[in-house]
Amino acid sequence: MTTKIRFTKTSVQALQPGEKQVRVWDTSLRGFGVLVSPGGAKSYFLQRKLHGRSLRISIGRADDLSADQARRKAEEYVAQIAQGIDPIAEAKAAQARALTLADAFDMYVDAPKKKGGGRGGQKSPQTIRDIRKAERRFSDWLALPVTEITGDMVRKRHAELAKTSPAQANLACRYLRAAFGHIMVDTDDDPVIARNPVDRLNRASAWAEVKPRKRHLPNDRIVDWIAAVQEQLAGLRHDNEIRDALMFMLLTGCRLAEALGNEKDAFQPLTWRDVDLDTGTITFRHTKNRQEHVLPVGRRLHALLKDRRRVSGLAVFSDKADRVPSDLRAAYRRIEGVTGLWVTAHDLRRSFASTANRIGLPGYTVKRLMNHISGGDVTEGYITVGLDDMRRAMQRIEDHMLTPAPTENVVSIAEIAKGNSSGVAR
Repeated sequence: MTTKIRFTKTSVQALQPGEKQVRVWDTSLRGFGVLVSPGGAKSYFLQRKLHGRSLRISIGRADDLSADQARRKAEEYVAQIAQGIDPIAEAKAAQARALTLADAFDMYVDAPKKKGGGRGGQKSPQTIRDIRKAERRFSDWLALPVTEITGDMVRKRHAELAKTSPAQANLACRYLRAAFGHIMVDTDDDPVIARNPVDRLNRASAWAEVKPRKRHLPNDRIVDWIAAVQEQLAGLRHDNEIRDALMFMLLTGCRLAEALGNEKDAFQPLTWRDVDLDTGTITFRHTKNRQEHVLPVGRRLHALLKDRRRVSGLAVFSDKADRVPSDLRAAYRRIEGVTGLWVTAHDLRRSFASTANRIGLPGYTVKRLMNHISGGDVTEGYITVGLDDMRRAMQRIEDHMLTPAPTENVVSIAEIAKGNSSGVAR
């Protein structure tokens, strides 16, 4: 049964909910109605046809609009429909015209992670920081509607950025592309923009060529680097902690933040609760792919960790006051001054992987040790690399790195095993 009444403040307030949604129509304007939910919420709407297609346009909640205000709004929509204009499409177009690049970046930052171990969750602080850094490359565009940003503009900006850093130019434009891509998917029923302007770089083959970094410790210089770490860092602030942390990163291939943490990205340093000296395993919880990574350690690194336990606080690479080193550049400079090798924490990670490859470890074992995600590799799903497999591999890597080839500059393995890297007098 169709219910019709003259909408007034009193008559709308008097409407009662039913077991299902109830539609009530106004007697003075065709298609103007109130929807009453089973919970009692009331909202105004207009229902009309345009080009043979039924339109239902939401006007607003009855708590927010009076009956007269809602009727006037409905009459405006009726006038548009009479002229062949779809008010819903017009409203979306107006919203699209108002959407700025700043809005697009904000929407992308707030959107759930779409791939990797943390898919469906919030983006990591590091990713958000990188997105915001990229956003600043386009600071003069942020107030522009996204519909006004063209492929030509993107290509020119990329070329300008590439003069300073090709890698950073590519990264900034990848995040720009992702921000545009997100608003296109988020509004895929009626996309805000028809084409991602960053695709112009693809069509013009304009992405900058960036060679991947391959810097690592040469196999025949590992002994020199270890000697410098053991002997040349005395007097630096946190020298003992840095010394042990560098050896740890060399022998595990872990990332800097996994060992020492990163306050900017909300990564906590490795703590003793994640080191099991009984089983000789370490659990890295704050990893790049957000998947916990359990890694066994070799015998000599196990000895180093046992010695470190006696001189540290809650964090593995802290002093007794639980202070953890945050800047290793002074140590890098000291080591470079003696060896001529500038080697960063990530270079040690590459050195670990290169050594694993050099001694002939299977590729899937190396991948497991490095905690790299499969990337859609179907075969990997059929291969199990267990903890015992990893322990044997870790011992082989350690033996290779800490057993130098014959040379005048030989490091005493016994010294390392005794824990001299943990603050014991040398």
